[in-house]
Amino acid sequence: MPGGGARSSPGEEPKSWEAWHTEFLAPLRDDRGSQVFGYRVGSIVCLLLPHCVMCVLGCAVAATAATFDTSLVPDPAWVVGGSLATWVALLAWARAKRMYTGSGLNTDWRWFKAVVQVASVCAVVYVLVATLILPQRGIRFAGVLITLWANYQAAAFAAQAATLLFPKNPLIRSLVDGAYRQADVLVGLVLAVVLVVLTFIGQIGLIMLDKVQATVQFNGVYATSGPLVVPPLGRELLQEPAEDD
Repeated sequence: MPGGGARSSPGEEPKSWEAWHTEFLAPLRDDRGSQVFGYRVGSIVCLLLPHCVMCVLGCAVAATAATFDTSLVPDPAWVVGGSLATWVALLAWARAKRMYTGSGLNTDWRWFKAVVQVASVCAVVYVLVATLILPQRGIRFAGVLITLWANYQAAAFAAQAATLLFPKNPLIRSLVDGAYRQADVLVGLVLAVVLVVLTFIGQIGLIMLDKVQATVQFNGVYATSGPLVVPPLGRELLQEPAEDD
């Protein structure tokens, strides 16, 4: 920079690097670029504390409120077993997909990926049948939602902790990035399934899609009170106001 000084505001005397660093960056990083210990500890605590609280609360709720109403297996065993099975299925799904693409679309890995996907889909269908069709379905469905929510809070805390505590570890960063990618894929898949299901339930599905679209894109009152009123369910005719004689 001109004169060897650090950037300064117009009209001010240019500051040297040492003066600028002491004023702005010294509380955060030292001369080597490393974060000051006190600031690093404080920032980690402030960022991790909310996730830690939500993780503890989620686990406590899952252990005490998740009910499955089975005489042979206690409720906490269903919570722990279902959580472990979910994580094993997600890891197997991600591993099979990664190995299949990394092997150059090898036939053996393709069969392994297909087996993992079919087994995962069958497990999801079994859970849906047990929670939505069989007796005590409402209680079990609530228990599944509570368990999934607790696992989500635990995963969010683990990802945040790994990001903050091991910022320079390539393996940890790769695992966290992979977890975020799998979360994006899972959210997109769930949304796609919901939309597909809504399109196959007849007029009720069309009404629900129409209401959701109107709520997202327009204000309902404005859309139904203008000079041109669009009837629901995608009718093609528009009702124009009558002309005054």
